[in-house]
Amino acid sequence: MITMDMIQLITSIAILGGIIFTIFKFFRDPDIKNTEAIKLIKQRCEINHKNIDQDIYFIRENHLKHMEKDIRKINENVVKIFTILEERNK
Repeated sequence: MITMDMIQLITSIAILGGIIFTIFKFFRDPDIKNTEAIKLIKQRCEINHKNIDQDIYFIRENHLKHMEKDIRKINENVVKIFTILEERNK
C-alpha cells in the first residue's frame, strides 16, 4: 500500500528531476542559439569578403585604366614638347 512517505518521496524525486532538467536546459539553450548566430555571422562574413574582393578588383581595374590614359596623355605632351624644342633649336 502507498503511504504518505512514499508519495512525498516520489514527489521529491519528480521535483528534483524537474529542477535538474531546468538547469540543464538553462545552460544548453544559449549554446544552441549561439551556434546558430555564429553560423549566420560566418555566412555574412563570407558574403562581405566576396563583395570586398570584387570591389578591390574593380577599383584596381579602373585605376589601371585611368593610369594608362594619364600616361598616354603625358606621352603625347612629351612628344609635343620635344617637337617644339626641336623646331626652336634648328
